[in-house]
Amino acid sequence: MKNSNLVYLVFAFISFSACKKDKGSHVSESQNYSQLKVGNYWIYQAFIVDTMGNATETEFFDSCYIEDDTIINNHVYYKMVRPTYWTSSQMNVYYLRDSSHYIIDNWGKIMFSSKDFDNIFLEYYFDLGQTKKDTMFRAIQKMDNTDFITHTPAGTFNTLNVKATFYMNPSFARKIRHMTTKYSDKIGIVSESYPFFFYDPVDRERRLVRYKVN
Repeated sequence: MKNSNLVYLVFAFISFSACKKDKGSHVSESQNYSQLKVGNYWIYQAFIVDTMGNATETEFFDSCYIEDDTIINNHVYYKMVRPTYWTSSQMNVYYLRDSSHYIIDNWGKIMFSSKDFDNIFLEYYFDLGQTKKDTMFRAIQKMDNTDFITHTPAGTFNTLNVKATFYMNPSFARKIRHMTTKYSDKIGIVSESYPFFFYDPVDRERRLVRYKVN
């Protein structure tokens, strides 16, 4: 594998999403999972998870909140502000709304579905360098078809899981990695993977500590 010494500097995080026909004329069936209302917020604590699934809490906390709403293409979208990476003070902004049983952004990209457990939302290849001969990973994202019991400092929740699976280049010790975002009915996101370094042997995730939903 070429230029492998540079790989550790590259995050394997992808903003997974895919376009799908908008069904905005239908009553939303995902709104209880999204909790897209101005003033809602969620506080998370960071955990380090080893390859055996053992989680160790850290002193790092971050937050996510709905700051405002706006009209885009005649639809109401909610402005969600959330951290970019582990230990980062940089914040990302997303414009989201419920559409049928999907949560989508203002580009029509799917972030979650409460019913679509069959379709792949995205298939993605990441290549290192301009030649694109060295594929770092192939990744797919879809809903996991299993309900989960998810434990967090805020409590234990039944969740639906958006799961990204990374099929890594054979040169990596971990051949398959996952990133998950777990939503709970009437709560929103209760657990979520942070981006990972290619060569990092552990995973990191944020788990819900407290929240306010209207």
